[in-house]
Amino acid sequence: KERVGTYFRCSRGIATGANDYFTVNRSVMEQHSLKRSDFDVCVTKANDVEGLVFTKAKLDELISSDSPCFLLNPKSVDSVVAGYLRIGEDQGIPKRFLPSHRKVWYLPENREVADVWVAVFSREVVKYILNISGARNLTCFHGLYGREKSQNLAPLMTLFLNSSWGRQSFSIVNRFYGDGLNKLEPKDVEQMPCPEMPNISGVEAARITKQLCS
Repeated sequence: KERVGTYFRCSRGIATGANDYFTVNRSVMEQHSLKRSDFDVCVTKANDVEGLVFTKAKLDELISSDSPCFLLNPKSVDSVVAGYLRIGEDQGIPKRFLPSHRKVWYLPENREVADVWVAVFSREVVKYILNISGARNLTCFHGLYGREKSQNLAPLMTLFLNSSWGRQSFSIVNRFYGDGLNKLEPKDVEQMPCPEMPNISGVEAARITKQLCS
């Protein structure tokens, strides 16, 4: 029997140690004259993401609603960024646990954009979402990353995980936290049994993705 980990590596999302400071919305960015190029787009809450596929259009909607979709990640420090960093220093952000253990306190963990998002906490049905938006995920989601030769399998894996067989697979590794709350760890996700996945082309993956979006 194959497992999800046969095809995908699972990693927890980006932990900032101070979401209110490190993630901003468009209004805060404009207020401080910050440039969009000094940020990565991200999702901070599982509730912000609905449906089987998170698209660029859905991300743009979230940004338009003034959700904090921008994660500070400056490539260089100009006077504007320096001003925002001073605000963080005044708030004691560099002394908080996670920022104080980073080489550069204001730079986020290096995470690529994940192929599939897996909600960490759930009550009845776990959210498994195909991510084609280009957004990174914070710790509300774990990220699945296709292993070598599995890069086209994200839409198929999303279909499986959201099926009744996927729910059965989840029940095998599920950690129950009382009050109906379930929690998944990255290793749990990799241990979930799954069927043998066929080797599909990028064209086939795009076709399945289009069907999932409709």
